Amino acid sequence: MHQTPIKRRGRPSSGAALSGAERQRRYMARLKAGVTDGNTVRAGIRVTDEKGNPEHRRLFIVPSGDISGSTALAVPQLPEARTITGDREVDAMLWLKEVCQTARDVAIVDKALEAAAKIQTPAKAIEDRYTAWLRLQPDLHPLQIAFASIGIADIERHAETARERIAKHAEGMAAFGSYAAAMSATPAERMVFETVGAVLDGEELWRAAPDRLDVLFAGSINPATLSECLAELHYWQWLSNIRWRMSQTEHPGEFQGDDDERISARRWFVEGLLTELAPVDRAEAIHIADGLKGVVDEAERRAEILEHLLRTCP
Repeated sequence: MHQTPIKRRGRPSSGAALSGAERQRRYMARLKAGVTDGNTVRAGIRVTDEKGNPEHRRLFIVPSGDISGSTALAVPQLPEARTITGDREVDAMLWLKEVCQTARDVAIVDKALEAAAKIQTPAKAIEDRYTAWLRLQPDLHPLQIAFASIGIADIERHAETARERIAKHAEGMAAFGSYAAAMSATPAERMVFETVGAVLDGEELWRAAPDRLDVLFAGSINPATLSECLAELHYWQWLSNIRWRMSQTEHPGEFQGDDDERISARRWFVEGLLTELAPVDRAEAIHIADGLKGVVDEAERRAEILEHLLRTCP
């Protein structure tokens, strides 16, 4: 019986296997020459060597500070208890939820949990009563009713979120000194803004093609190793999360807004470098693989990076 030959990816074997060090040397040499795996010349992306780019490491370090001394003593302020539905238990749960959303002190959150524990009615029954009340209100869309009533009596979940928010707010205050400073452009952001310049109306920069991003960031301070790429992505993730939690604390209930489009484009560009730079050694490849989930959102992108690590690992 005739068998169809199996198609194999890549070039035919030369019969002589290369060592990991030789593969790494050749790969880095091609990158320095501006040549990628697709045998195309990249437009001036700054690639140094396995020693990395010290300037990049200094720019993308996550700041730290003394969290214990980052917040001044303040008198805890509780939201005013209001009669909203007329149902005492429902109103109590709505108030305790608001307490968790506005608290700046973990002790206040703990007291909210203690108060919620005294309500013996099952959480589902309280949510159902609140839903029934919402349905009687004019001009409410069914989706608004559904989202508004979900988890109102789950004070434990609200308390857990509050603890994380309070901790991140304290971390941000320790790192930046004030809310205003945390919201101001960091040196890393200014580098990106100066590199990209103004964004034209209607221009979706974050969806730009890789070649366009290569040209855009050709003259910027770029990572030269996979570890530096991961460190930069971690920095952006940390900055976004800190600002989000600090905004929730300073302005509860307000829309926090999206990341600047130029920063989103930069993150996409650096994620692309994770599919092009070769790992310095096996330890770095493992480090990158372990650290992807927290900083690269798309599963398809992570799979692409992992495939690249397997292919180029020394």
